[in-house]
Amino acid sequence: MANGDAESRSAVLDLKLALDQVEQLEANLEAESVGDVVERARNKLLAPPSLSDTASQMKSILRLNKLSKSTDRVVADVVARCDVLARKHPELELEDGTDAAEVKARALYVKAWLLMASIPAMNMFMRKNGYRKAIEILETSLAACPNQATYLAIGLCRTQLKDRQGAAAAYEACIDLNDETEYALEAARRQRDLGLR
Repeated sequence: MANGDAESRSAVLDLKLALDQVEQLEANLEAESVGDVVERARNKLLAPPSLSDTASQMKSILRLNKLSKSTDRVVADVVARCDVLARKHPELELEDGTDAAEVKARALYVKAWLLMASIPAMNMFMRKNGYRKAIEILETSLAACPNQATYLAIGLCRTQLKDRQGAAAAYEACIDLNDETEYALEAARRQRDLGLR
């Protein structure tokens, strides 16, 4: 009995650590002002090249690359930890009801968000691939734990890929989860922009 309690406490601590990693990742990305880095990289790509601009552009792109790699490492660790916890302790929840599937979904969402934020700094060919990769990550997040933010993000990606039917389905799924939230309102706006409302 004591061994089971110790194992259960250890599992709770592992889940708390995974959630802490995700929260730190979110805070780090916010502190990095990813949008500013992307905007500088994009502006440099659109401007006529000069030696100083090329160096500045490279710094911005290297910074994005470093953020992406560190995010990928953290997310891979969190996903692996959450998969083990979900398999060994399917009933495990934190005090607020958060479970391993939610933490995994949140980590994957952060990874997709960083990718989506970086897409404007990519060339046209890479943008399409970026949106497709973001959809892949977001669909994995949805499989772990469906939520409105993820459906909305999938809709935005599909809209950028000119997949009107896929975008409409994602926006509708967002609204179906709870039609009284800001996410639902934004999804309805996006449907209206597509001529569906």
